[in-house]
Amino acid sequence: MAAGTQNLSSVNAYTFASIAKRQMRDERLPDDHLRGSFSFTTGARTVAATNTETEADELFVLTFPEKCYLEHLLVTITDVDTNATPTLVFDVIVENSAGTEVVLINDATIGQAGGTDELDANLFLTDVSEKKLGIKVVTGSATAAAGTITFKGRVWLGNLPTIA
Repeated sequence: MAAGTQNLSSVNAYTFASIAKRQMRDERLPDDHLRGSFSFTTGARTVAATNTETEADELFVLTFPEKCYLEHLLVTITDVDTNATPTLVFDVIVENSAGTEVVLINDATIGQAGGTDELDANLFLTDVSEKKLGIKVVTGSATAAAGTITFKGRVWLGNLPTIA
């Protein structure tokens, strides 16, 4: 983790598993058949001004469960660089416990005025099992400001289907 890393309490692996098991119970399927496509949202999470000031600052909002593959992802952030000439650029990443990162959205500038961006096209079904989802600053804010960030997406839980 970088010196400027912050983990927010949010949706976690336990929450994903609970939601999935509840759905499986509603469909009267045993837990060992736990698989399928599930939607998630983190809700609006606070971004402190100190989260976007410096290159390599990181902010994580959730941890995915095991056997989890990303199908779609949207990130929405408010204006967290209020300068007349904003400079904030960040990547949306997943990071494993060893600190290895996979970039899901490269060089996002949506924090300069607020906006939404989505998963880069070639990353459908990226394995995000037990990885943290968040942002990593590439270029710090010219004038950092507090705001909010929301992640919405869809994941496949369980083993991927195989076609024989």
